[in-house]
Formats: sequence, C-alpha cells, structure tokens
Amino acid sequence: MKMRPLFLITGLGSLACGGGVLCPSEIQQGDSCMPSGLVCPAEGNEDGCGLNGYECEDGSWREQMTYCNPPAPLPPEPPPPEPVCPTEIRSGEACSTEGQRCEDENHPSGCPQGHECTGGVWQELQVTCNPPMPLPPAPDPVCPTDIREGEECTSEGQRCMREGHERGCGLNGHQCKEGKWDRLMTFCNPPPPK
Repeated sequence: MKMRPLFLITGLGSLACGGGVLCPSEIQQGDSCMPSGLVCPAEGNEDGCGLNGYECEDGSWREQMTYCNPPAPLPPEPPPPEPVCPTEIRSGEACSTEGQRCEDENHPSGCPQGHECTGGVWQELQVTCNPPMPLPPAPDPVCPTDIREGEECTSEGQRCMREGHERGCGLNGHQCKEGKWDRLMTFCNPPPPK
C-alpha cells in the first residue's frame, strides 16, 4: 500500500470545517490552499448576501459570493423647471428655450394670442378663432306683488311700476335703492285739456 503525505493547513487560528479539516482564521482570495473543494464559511454573514466564505479551488482560495435583490432604484431626476415667460415679448427678440410658448389669454380679440421661441427668436403665433359668443343679458328680476316702502330688496336699481300708472303723475311704483324699496314718484303738470 502506497502512503501519501499528510498536509496541514496552518494560520493564526483555525476553525473546524467539514471532514475534520481545519480552516485558517484569516483567508485572502488568491492565497494558496489544500485540499481542493475545501469550503470555509465567512463569519458574521447572517442574511446570506455578499461574501459567504471561501472555497479552495485548484490550489488557491476563491470567494463565494451570493448576490441578493439589487438595491432599490434611485429616484428619477426631477424635471427641469418650466421656463418663465417674459412680461413683454416682441417678435424678433432673442429667446433661449427652443419651443417655449407664451400665450396671452386675455387678448382683446377674444382669441388666445402669443409667441413661440423658434430658431432663437420670438415669433408671433398666428392663431385664428371665432371669439366666444357674448353672454346673454341677465333676465329682469320679477317684481314682488306687494311692495312696502323700506322693505329689503336685492336687485339694485330695479323698478316695479304700479299697473296702469306707468306714465301718470304721483306714486308710480317703487325702486330698489341701497337694498331697500323706495317710492318712485313722478311730479308733473296736469295733462292739457282735450
């Protein structure tokens, strides 16, 4: 029977590994080792991610790494701030933000007007539109059937005429003044004889 020499692994200290072989207390990747296939776990790796230990492979130590979930993605970069429109723009003036539009929504024509930065200069936007229809006049408020002088009213300037006295003299009706009904009197000469 042929005898093989016994190899001892030595170091500053040692750990017991599988099969009764001792692991050195300090291992550096690339250091020489024996026997091939020997695995020595790393200390303090409770979560199982990162360096798990070393394996003796072809006579040198190789790190055994476990790659776990990637780190959380970085938040996206915030968008650049919106460019601010100048208070006054004239066609042909220089501008710096290509494609920027500045609109005047209160243009007297009733259509939005404005300028766009094209080729480094402000150019007037050619917008055509039909102006919006004017709002219909508010309906006349309804006169109460029984009005008393001094009572509250809500439609300032509203006149409520007495039926049949629209053009006569004397008390013709009431008018809403400063939130109260006031008498509407007409003083006139008697009508000419017929």
